[in-house]
Amino acid sequence: MSHSDLEDDYSLENLDEVCGTLYESEERWRDRQKFLESMGYMLRPRLRPGWVPSWKGTDISPLDCEDEIETPDRDHLVDARRISDNSRGNVQDDEDPGISYMVMPYLHLIDLPMWELMEEVVDFVDQILEGLVFLHDNGIAHRDCAPKNSMMQADAMFPRGHHPVHLYYLEDGQTPVERIPRSQVPVKYYYIDFGLSMYIAPDAPKLALGQFGRDREVPELSNKIPYDPFKVDIFIIGNVLRNQCYNRFSNVAFLRPLIDKMKQIDPSKRPTAREALEEWRSIRARLGIIQRRWGLQSRKAGPVDRFLLNVGSFCSTMSYGSNSSLVAIVDLQG
Repeated sequence: MSHSDLEDDYSLENLDEVCGTLYESEERWRDRQKFLESMGYMLRPRLRPGWVPSWKGTDISPLDCEDEIETPDRDHLVDARRISDNSRGNVQDDEDPGISYMVMPYLHLIDLPMWELMEEVVDFVDQILEGLVFLHDNGIAHRDCAPKNSMMQADAMFPRGHHPVHLYYLEDGQTPVERIPRSQVPVKYYYIDFGLSMYIAPDAPKLALGQFGRDREVPELSNKIPYDPFKVDIFIIGNVLRNQCYNRFSNVAFLRPLIDKMKQIDPSKRPTAREALEEWRSIRARLGIIQRRWGLQSRKAGPVDRFLLNVGSFCSTMSYGSNSSLVAIVDLQG
């Protein structure tokens, strides 16, 4: 529900009660705040014991305060800051009281914020395939490398940071965020959640059983018939490239041949991770600098939107080319 909807549906008194009441999942984390603080991690003010809403006793609407922002309803995951350096991470626990807390880097979904330029997709494919080769070369099959288990470390895109829940606002939850395009800063992609992963020794049969995983389209998954888990990874990443990139943007057709090879129904006909990377590098080598600097075009865009995007892409590409040439001249002249 949006802020305007809340304001329309509730009086200020009722709004105070709604925004000032913690969810059950928030109460669980509030009750653990002191322990986490003793271990060097601080939760947001809303989740601290004795929290008094900052709008209490004022004429300020709760919707204008950071601490009215509810924590996403995830029982076992919450954002936190490390007290020693104020860096943000996520703290995860488990229902089993014998399981330790795990602190992880704060990561973004791979498409949040969305890609804007073709070269950003190129960089994503580079990294995601290089990472898969690394895993497979070390005998590790991920088995669940779907989009939510492929994440982006994007701190450099937000020089002033952002709110952990409202990503397009600063820490105060009110000021629009300052964001740098991912093509202008170093962005890294990571595989996470190795709960279904397995290690297979070089001389052992490459076989697995199980039907678990986020991608339900993998054709060979079975609890009874063994399959090659490495070829499952290939299919899943093929689906990532199709669903996250190819199906969204009309000018990334260069991905189609690679996707088709990676998503073949017969696992034995799919490339290995290294073969997929080599195929991709061959495709990438044929992309010109102008093409790579071009803006991505949504498949939903109409003729006018596509025209305007092409004009904008042409101007920005020419500007980029002029600046690059000037830098090259300066370098040559010392």
